[in-house]
Amino acid sequence: MPRGDLLSDDEKLEILVLQREGHKARYIANELGRSRGCIQGFLRNPSTYGTARSPGRPSTVSPTLHRRLIRAARTGKYTASEHVERHSLPVQRFEREYVQEFEKELVQGFEQVEQV
Repeated sequence: MPRGDLLSDDEKLEILVLQREGHKARYIANELGRSRGCIQGFLRNPSTYGTARSPGRPSTVSPTLHRRLIRAARTGKYTASEHVERHSLPVQRFEREYVQEFEKELVQGFEQVEQV
């Protein structure tokens, strides 16, 4: 669910002033036209307000398929594009290039292990 706009510096200052005057979060929220949760979130820890990072877009590849891909890439029998076709991966061109780079790094790592 999308989030609303972050509090402006003026709103933050006004919240702190109203709190010092003894007003509750519900009153402050009504005054500023913001949700009570937004006000409480800011008052809980003003120094870290708005710094939480988004977890990002979910992966299109399940953990099971990821493990299967790594196992298949270790054999070195197939190219990255063949892996994409073979496992019917929902990848775009950029992701294919990422898989190819990952495959190269994986092969280099195994070559180094074999040399030792």
